[in-house]
Amino acid sequence: MNFNKHDFANKLKEANNKLNESASLNESNNNIINGDVITIVNEGKFAEWEVSFKAMNLGGTKLSPKNVYKVKARNTVEAIKKAAKIAGVKDNYWHATETNFLNKLNEGESNSKVTK
Repeated sequence: MNFNKHDFANKLKEANNKLNESASLNESNNNIINGDVITIVNEGKFAEWEVSFKAMNLGGTKLSPKNVYKVKARNTVEAIKKAAKIAGVKDNYWHATETNFLNKLNEGESNSKVTK
């Protein structure tokens, strides 16, 4: 393959320009509706979860399978972390918990905010 320095430089400039244009389009998530500028912020879908932990003593906190914690989270890890915090598990001991069960109650809606 033969490369011409000038052709390569021009192709590189074109690619950078396209990249900059797409980046500026992605940064502004604005839509114009009836003359108003509407900004839409999508923040992931939250679902409701039920979490129960196996019987254990973790960092001085007694966990029991009888206790069921309801939390809103985007995924299983976040649900376990939030439930452990509600149960009183301190510091970073939440990752050592063992779940008795983890149920997703509903899919939830996108946590979108519309601003003018």
